[in-house]
Amino acid sequence: MNEDSRLSLMSGRILSAGLLTSLILFVVGFLWLAINPGNQVGGLTLAEVLQSLLKGEPRALVSLSLITLLITPFAAVLGAVIHFARTRERAWAGVSLGLLAVLVVSMLAGLL
Repeated sequence: MNEDSRLSLMSGRILSAGLLTSLILFVVGFLWLAINPGNQVGGLTLAEVLQSLLKGEPRALVSLSLITLLITPFAAVLGAVIHFARTRERAWAGVSLGLLAVLVVSMLAGLL
């Protein structure tokens, strides 16, 4: 298998795993919320999500599913950076690092 095929396969697996994980967390959290109508889903900070998970609150799973969905592209690009670094393709590693930086800045700007 050539390097391009490996990169495509790895990226596809990362994206699929992230989507599937997010979907499972969302469905379980949504069903848990449906059988516990007193709980509400609201905007949670990351610290609140962790606290809610420790308390066993279903809304934490729904929030965690969205966080997982948002983090998945970061993981795929990070995988590309690692791949290009291992294969010593410096130009593509640099492009991938640049894309990763744009994703991080965009995420941080959205938090402000």
